[in-house]
Amino acid sequence: MNYFRRTLPSLDALVYFEAAARHLNFTKAADELNVSQVAVSKRIRILEEDLDTTLFQRDSKKISLTEDGLKLAEQIPAALAFIEEAVNNTRNKTDSKRKVIQIVADENVIFFWLNDLVRQYQLEGHEALISVITSNNVNDPIWEEADLAIFFGSAPPTGWNGQMLFREALTPVAKPGIDPKTLPLLNYEKEVPNCFNWLNFMDNDLWLDLKQNPIQDCASYIQSISLALKGEGIALAERALLQKELASNQLTPVSPDTQETEECYFLTTPANRPTFKEITDLISFLTSNA
Repeated sequence: MNYFRRTLPSLDALVYFEAAARHLNFTKAADELNVSQVAVSKRIRILEEDLDTTLFQRDSKKISLTEDGLKLAEQIPAALAFIEEAVNNTRNKTDSKRKVIQIVADENVIFFWLNDLVRQYQLEGHEALISVITSNNVNDPIWEEADLAIFFGSAPPTGWNGQMLFREALTPVAKPGIDPKTLPLLNYEKEVPNCFNWLNFMDNDLWLDLKQNPIQDCASYIQSISLALKGEGIALAERALLQKELASNQLTPVSPDTQETEECYFLTTPANRPTFKEITDLISFLTSNA
């Protein structure tokens, strides 16, 4: 008799190894698994100790698989897929199985717009379980696995069908009651080349009154909005994402002008996969609240 508990490492450790081996990056594996990079590194160390071998060669910039790591990486995906198939076949025998909808978007869309709507949707009593995954890099394989994805651009990418949620409309905002001339412009690094930040507007005639203000760099768009809410600067706000903050007067436009761009946010589904009813219902809800 084979006592698997005695002979096999933990299934979690093998799942973590498979993700790390596929990405050759502990941070990307952690993002996919929704855990910390430290958790992935620790699980890999435990697996190496259990197997009494080194699976990854590590240096300061990258990781690579050792010979033993390559051997394991060749077989583990098929083994895990076999286990997954067995589990799914068992789940299919019950009528009570809940549909899981995996939706992927960037951190700004999720933080300011999507999370509240998903909570509202679930509280209405819908049975489907919604898994919201944050990814700022559309080349991350997790986008390919999604049932729904919110893309930013001029059109949905190849391989995706979708509809526009809203067009990008930008306006400078600050905490009410503060003279805008005394505040810095809260700039942030572009996450994609076609997005806008304050530096885009230095060479045109829009918001001329603000161009003498100093520029303060922020780590992210979310941080820029956070500082604006505290009265510490002027943020360049995407109006559709900040409906709640504007409606409640937590932030107010410091100019009557709004810059509409050619970019939009699209709610999309994979073109090569069927769309089941639970996804259609969620799409209808999200588009009606855009």
